[in-house]
Parts: sequence; C-alpha cells; structure tokens
Amino acid sequence: NFPERPTTEDLRAQQAAVGSVYASASWINEARASFTRLRVCDLPESAYGPDVMRQLGLTGTPNNPLTNGLPFFVVTDFDTVTDSDILPQTQRDNTWSFSDGVSFTRGRHTVRAGFQWIHFQLNYLQSEFARGRYIFNGAFTSNLSDPNTGDGFGDFLLGYAQSTRRNGSAQAYMRQSSYGSYVMDEWRVARSLTLNAGLRYEYTSPYTEARNGFVNLDYSTLPQAPRLVSTGTAGEPNRTNFAPRAGLAWRLPYRTVFRAGYGIYYSPEIAVEAYDLVRNNLQNLINETTGPIPVLTLQNGFPTNSSAGFPSYYGLDPHAATPYVQQWNTGFQREFHGGVVLDLSYIG
Repeated sequence: NFPERPTTEDLRAQQAAVGSVYASASWINEARASFTRLRVCDLPESAYGPDVMRQLGLTGTPNNPLTNGLPFFVVTDFDTVTDSDILPQTQRDNTWSFSDGVSFTRGRHTVRAGFQWIHFQLNYLQSEFARGRYIFNGAFTSNLSDPNTGDGFGDFLLGYAQSTRRNGSAQAYMRQSSYGSYVMDEWRVARSLTLNAGLRYEYTSPYTEARNGFVNLDYSTLPQAPRLVSTGTAGEPNRTNFAPRAGLAWRLPYRTVFRAGYGIYYSPEIAVEAYDLVRNNLQNLINETTGPIPVLTLQNGFPTNSSAGFPSYYGLDPHAATPYVQQWNTGFQREFHGGVVLDLSYIG
C-alpha cells in the first residue's frame, strides 16, 4: 500500500452553447454550437516547499520547485507515505463543436441526415516518477545461498536500491479535429413492419503537436536498432471509416415483437497514446541491479556509466487502422397481462 499525502487541486470548467430549431409540418432542422473550457491544476503537498532532495544530497532528479519532495520509495513489506507519482499535473482543454441535423417525412419514409465538427485542444502536463522511484526489496541484505532472507528496510537503511526509475514531466500542446456525417432512412413497410438503413462516415485527424514536440520510433533501420525521429503528427490520416447501420422491428401476433439490428462503431485512440510521444523528449530511465554488488544508491540512483541504466521509449505505428467494434442483436419481446414483458435476446 502507498498512502498518498494531501494534494492541492484548482479546477474550473466553463461552457457556452447555442441552439436553433426550424420546423414545418413535414420537416425539422436542429443546429447546435458550443465551446467548453476545462482547466485543472493538481500539485503535491511538497510543491514549492523545501528542496529536501538537494538537502539530503540526492542527485539525478530535476531542479524544479513543482517537483520538490522525497522520491517515491518502495520498501518490501512496508507501507510508505508518499507524494503522488503522477503530480504535478496541469490541463487546459478547449473544445469547439458544431452540428446540424434535419429530419423529414415523405410518405412511409422518415429520413434523417446531418453532420458534426469537433475541434479539440489539449494542453497537458503529467508527471511520472518526476522525483524518481527507488525499490528496496532485500536483495543486498540476504544470504547469498537463500535470496528470500533479505530485509527491504535493511536495504533502505543502507541506501542500496535494487532498481530505480525516472520519467519526468512532459508538456504537450496537442490538436485534433473530428468530422462526422450520417444519413438514415426509416421505412414503414407495413403497419407491422419497419426497416431502418443508414450510413455514417467519420474522420478523426491524427493528433498534432503545436510546438513540434512529437518524437516517434522509426523501424526502417531494422535489423539495426530503431531511431528517434521528430514528426509533425502522431499518425497517418485514415479516411475510409464508413459505418453502416441496419435494423428492423416486426410486430407479430399475440403481443409479440421481433427486433434485429447491426452496426459498426469506430473508436479512435485516446490522447494518451499520442501524448507518450512527447515523453520521448525526456530521459526515461529504468535502472536495475542484477548481481549481488549494489550499484544504485540513494545518493546516485541514476548513474550515467555503462554498468546500470537503459533508456525507454514510446512508439506508435503511424499506419495503424482506426479501431472499431461490430455489434449485432436479435430478439423477441412478448407482453403478458398485468404489464409483464418477457425479453429473449442474443447480442454479439
């Protein structure tokens, strides 16, 4: 368990929206526009406090008053009270959206069509072990013939860590636009049968970074090690996301209804995958000691020599397709006396 010390959060959300509806006897049109702003600032209790790491002689961590405080200590079999390992965190989101939809009736057909545009700005900073993480698991106080005899707190008192990690705080200014349009026809074939058929098109642009902060892995050098390259976007555009929809409702005798439907639903990657490309601008270090001789100490948990430490990087496939889900269902609904309804369905 890792109980966390108190944190300070400053949150403010603002929204403005306007809508307009036009209608006649056979059609209706509805348009909406909105702007949303979200501002969040989360700080650990130690922010702007004494720089205890420098006072104790700990090195290898950033000299930033926002990250003042002790490292994240993990001691086997002991609970430690620490500052959150993902703070400080700041976020300033701006979202613009506009949509318009029309519905009209012609005979037995009701047709709906519309489009939507969303522009998203994500200005985000999140820390990950900015003060460093030290793991003490008893590796250096154990009997060499029995590695289970060590004591994690003993290693901590000696200042010998088995592994350390440091990622830092990455500031990103990400931008994305999304477009969608649809058309759907509801056809009342008969009093007891209704069919639905429609098509939706979606395009979500790859995230861009306003200050060219994306750095991705390039695997064209294989079998040699991949190289880091600066890139303007988190991926290549995918403009083939068509999503058909179909359904029916059929009223049968004895108060029974048969329903069925099918649809494809796209689910673009969330911002965190692209945000990790900004982390490649930092020194993301993972150090481990594999032998019985301690290499990582409290004073020098992030050595620069070849005896310990290796960098870690994040990568995205720029040609990856947009994830999607296929959903289908079929079922019967039967109404009995007294308001009781039996529903038997298959959903995939």
